[in-house]
Amino acid sequence: MTEKNTIEKLKEIVEQREERFNLSGGEVFVWWGVVTLLAHNIFNLLFPNMLVWIGMIVIGNAGMITYIIIISRGNFKTFWGKMLGEFWIFWTVLLIFIFYVFPFLLKLYPPTAIYPLILFALANGMYVSGLITERISFKAGAIAFLLSSIYLAFDTTKFFLVYNIGTILGLVIPGIWSLYEKRK
Repeated sequence: MTEKNTIEKLKEIVEQREERFNLSGGEVFVWWGVVTLLAHNIFNLLFPNMLVWIGMIVIGNAGMITYIIIISRGNFKTFWGKMLGEFWIFWTVLLIFIFYVFPFLLKLYPPTAIYPLILFALANGMYVSGLITERISFKAGAIAFLLSSIYLAFDTTKFFLVYNIGTILGLVIPGIWSLYEKRK
């Protein structure tokens, strides 16, 4: 490969990275927000079984992976895009431990601490996503999750309402906001 071909290939990779960030905005975050809200409400109102959360993880990941395959067809993977994907895979696995393994199997903390910890983990995830994609909408979502987490740490009696509001403000609205940003 000549120097000119190498430079052209690098330009193409950078352009495709920018195009991918512009193409894929908050769709994945809106998807996860809706799936999470559905699972949370089904679990607390209709069917309080761990299968609801397992189903959420399976359906959420299947939808996200399908979307990513469709949107990134033929594009190069970039370091930051790959790191962001791996980061969210790590958080998904961590949330399983926070939600089930640590409180129920290992009994490290009471189940009432689950929701503040999940919201805190999501705050971190949204903040890192905002740093990598340079989107203020994701950073705002991180703040919404953080405030919800802090509130629930002090008052778990309103976990149902605060978790729903936190998820809407932390995932769904930032995802829609991001879609609006990319169309500008």
